Amino acid sequence: MDWRSLGAFAALCALIAVGGIWLCFWVWSTRSFALRIHDNGFEYQNRNRKDAVLWRNIRAITEYTTCEKLPLLNLPLLNIGIDRLNSSYMVTTLDGKKYEFTPNSIEKLPALVSVLRRKARDLDIPWEVVSDPQCFSDQRDA
Repeated sequence: MDWRSLGAFAALCALIAVGGIWLCFWVWSTRSFALRIHDNGFEYQNRNRKDAVLWRNIRAITEYTTCEKLPLLNLPLLNIGIDRLNSSYMVTTLDGKKYEFTPNSIEKLPALVSVLRRKARDLDIPWEVVSDPQCFSDQRDA
């Protein structure tokens, strides 16, 4: 084995080690997310940010709906897949802070959404729905 091959192998090992350390830090940072719901608001904690938001201090809630086609069979003339809707939510406070809630960040998103809908209805918080115009466009044209 020559020195160049050994050097390339050592560099590759170093890159893998650095990537592994970075992955560990990234996984740890995603674990630091916490959301606690209370009668008068919610507590949001993500990395170094910890906020308490009162329901009455929410300016608006925006629901973003996107769709994606999960391919089951991808042949040139036969493209079969499952259409899947994804919804994420952005809560904007009176002072302009934004809190994003997605299915990837919150395990029990439907429970949070039901609380948000109830509070929006009770406190007259504007709820805006923004949908991807491409969602199911082939079904609408038929």
